[in-house]
Amino acid sequence: MRNGNRCPLTYLKRVKYSSLVVCSTMPNRTDNPTFRTHLSTDELKRRLRHRIERQGAGPSPSPAVTLARDILPSRTTGDPPHRPRRQSAGIRIEEATRGTVQEAGPSGRCFVIRSPVRDVDGAAGLDERFAAALRDDEAVPAAHLNALAPDRAPFRPEDLVFLDIESTGLSSSPLFLIGIMLWTRQGLSVHQFLARDYAEEAAVLRCYAQACRGRPLLVSFNGKSFDVPYIRARAAANAVRMETAPAHFDLLHVSRRTWGKTLPDCMLQTLESAVCGRRRVGDIPGCDIPEVYHAFVRTADAFEIVDVLQHNLLDLVTLADIMTHLPPPGVRAGSP
Repeated sequence: MRNGNRCPLTYLKRVKYSSLVVCSTMPNRTDNPTFRTHLSTDELKRRLRHRIERQGAGPSPSPAVTLARDILPSRTTGDPPHRPRRQSAGIRIEEATRGTVQEAGPSGRCFVIRSPVRDVDGAAGLDERFAAALRDDEAVPAAHLNALAPDRAPFRPEDLVFLDIESTGLSSSPLFLIGIMLWTRQGLSVHQFLARDYAEEAAVLRCYAQACRGRPLLVSFNGKSFDVPYIRARAAANAVRMETAPAHFDLLHVSRRTWGKTLPDCMLQTLESAVCGRRRVGDIPGCDIPEVYHAFVRTADAFEIVDVLQHNLLDLVTLADIMTHLPPPGVRAGSP
């Protein structure tokens, strides 16, 4: 999901799309700050065992990093629901990303990673398509949004907040990541507010609330039923004030009306493949995410939490991509 070193998630293994050549970017101790590897799974396993044995003999002055996705089978098919425990890689989130700490007033602080969408593989031209579709009142996405809230129309790219959250379970459980995508001077940009421990949940919520101010339209996928109620429940639990929800465009509902009779289901990754023409390989399953986060809090090891950040980033990018593929309001896919 990066070009060279530009992506802030510098230790992330690329999530593969079927049309892409995939490689990894990891730290190197030579003068060249990065290197690319095309090693086999067996070779990566051998190197990991060697590193574990070496670390067991004494502390390493510069711990090596091996990503979970480099040493495990693909998570797309045939994987057991519960993964075996793995050796810690010893990499902190501050080292694994180019994120920064953001103050949130009385709520404390949280960690923020900002990623320009133009650096995401498979999203070439999305900035231009999205902006053109919103700035032309006759274009299909603008027609959908203007019909949603005609009293606030016309909407412009900078009015929208794309939303996707990652949580540890039901609304009584902590929310640890709020990902949003905004239109900036540089185009679409993903901002991810991460709680490095349970105490930073309030700061994540407050940072999200601040980022949404002045933007009257929320775009989500099943956000009316899940993301927004979850955020409000956790905000109440943490005494964080949330402003009245802006107009809300839930792409799940529109997608069901549009493609519900032509696709086997309207899950986000089904739409990503069938509508946007991309397919993820090696993406972390949603059922694994709570376990990965709890392990991250216990160990402060970002070994796998970067997988969750990448999953969240791709979900947000897909929301904007789906918007640019919508037919006119009231028209189903395949209709004449």
